[in-house]
Amino acid sequence: MDYVRDVTIDTQTVKIRELTVRDIRALLKPNEKGEVDVIAESLMDDVSFEVIAYMTNLELKDLEDMKPSQIKQVVDGCKEVNQSFFAMVKKWLDANATGSAT
Repeated sequence: MDYVRDVTIDTQTVKIRELTVRDIRALLKPNEKGEVDVIAESLMDDVSFEVIAYMTNLELKDLEDMKPSQIKQVVDGCKEVNQSFFAMVKKWLDANATGSAT
């Protein structure tokens, strides 16, 4: 059974789903376009708009129309539902910041 959490932002219900291992692998593949959207990649400290959209029923255009405080509510829900994913990303970032792998 899928773990899904609903987060209500104003009148919109955002569905956040738990990622599978296959989903995580797909997210970690390099971007084929090679383009970087600085806002989408860095507005939220540890998650890009692409990842938020992948975890939810939101599309990138939906995120563009949201306020940062609303996106933070969604990200908080994503972190609750996908704790293992965020722990892995933190571990990976910490290892790369120190130049060591664990």
